[in-house]
Amino acid sequence: MRKSKQIIATAVMAALLLSGCAQENKGASEAGNNTQQTPSVSSTTQIADSSAQMIEDGNSGLTTLAETAADYNGCSLLYPNFEELSVGVLYKDDDNKYCLFDANGNVRYVSDGGVSIASGFYDGMCLTDLGMMMGADGTLFWPHGLSDDDVIIRYAKDDGQAILWTVRREDSLDGTKAVFTAWVKDATTDTEKVYAQFDTSQKEFEGMNANDIYENMTSGYDKIWNLGSGIYSMKPLSYSDKIVYESVSKGTSGAGDKLALKTSGGNGTILYLAVINGNLETLPGWDNIMSRRSWTPAMSEGLIFMDAHTNEANAIYYPAGFYDINLNCVIDLSQYNIQPVTQDEPRFINGYAALQMLNPDGVAFWGVIRKDGTWSVEPQTGTIKSVYPTEGGLLVTVSQDDESYETIDQDGWEFTDLENLTLSGYNGYSRGAYEVYNGKLYTTVNGKIVGISSDGNVEFLS
Repeated sequence: MRKSKQIIATAVMAALLLSGCAQENKGASEAGNNTQQTPSVSSTTQIADSSAQMIEDGNSGLTTLAETAADYNGCSLLYPNFEELSVGVLYKDDDNKYCLFDANGNVRYVSDGGVSIASGFYDGMCLTDLGMMMGADGTLFWPHGLSDDDVIIRYAKDDGQAILWTVRREDSLDGTKAVFTAWVKDATTDTEKVYAQFDTSQKEFEGMNANDIYENMTSGYDKIWNLGSGIYSMKPLSYSDKIVYESVSKGTSGAGDKLALKTSGGNGTILYLAVINGNLETLPGWDNIMSRRSWTPAMSEGLIFMDAHTNEANAIYYPAGFYDINLNCVIDLSQYNIQPVTQDEPRFINGYAALQMLNPDGVAFWGVIRKDGTWSVEPQTGTIKSVYPTEGGLLVTVSQDDESYETIDQDGWEFTDLENLTLSGYNGYSRGAYEVYNGKLYTTVNGKIVGISSDGNVEFLS
């Protein structure tokens, strides 16, 4: 259920907030870290253990997620994919297990504890911490098309397409080369085919040791990140600050139309921003823009929040607000003291952005604006914990005292079924363990997997 909420701030609140308008703001995978083992590809391996809970196929005899979770202390959504199967984690002391379940909440597989799932379930398989893929029934296998020398380093659905990343080392008397390959499933042959490929002989890796790159990239599944539009970044050497950017569409006819926000520096140093295309070319005007803030920016729905200037004499200033890719200020927010939501800068979701602000006396305010710059939820006191997308809108969980929470949609309606419950996981603008599917937002709330519909109904799956 949900109820209306008084969303317009009092004149006193507005005066407190707006009196600080002239103040200048002075504030500066899909998978976890799993050590990989090089797999043996000589045969298919079955996870065979008497404690493994194998759930039969078909509509009869299936155990529901709620029934399975009843034997545990809690259940969290880890990698959602309700078109096929989603991955959840069942918690019980130190005996955590992974499960695969469908959109109806029927469990298809529960691990025996000897294997960890390290990716979502796409195209009939998911990645495990053993460096091999796993089917819906727990069978481990090596994908058709990959060689024995390939090591899987990432598996995720990027821009709507499941992509498997591998790296292999090629040694010769002339030197060593690490070859990165992006694979996609060939629907006709059901084998993996090469989607894109690059290697360490390219200028982006100049001055780096290829053997060290290979060792670092195979030490976990968190070494390569998707920026959107088929553009990726990686930190090839753990001891190097250099980030390498690559694009799966580089050199193609459509590469120029694919855009992503590139950041460099940060973590105590100057943070630079640039918009690049699929050919890794910087768009005009973005060559030397330095952020005056240090929190995580994003390009969402074609807009970027920033407070920046060019790093040069007679610098051009870009006051706090939302800018398009041509550096036009679309929404000027320089009259407010905009704060990050945890570590995330504001961004638009389905045409709305939740803003965290401070008045001159340090009192926290929040509100929701539309892309035309008008308030959907007027500023009011409170601290934003998390922001999640819904079908056509967003949810904002806010707190007055860090003990009681309210979850409110983009129009100010409060979800009473979520009163004093918190959307679990990442604080800030959510990413990762959620999915909007068939009109519902699926995520984790206080150790339960739930589906939240825009009309306020909350369905508990576990």
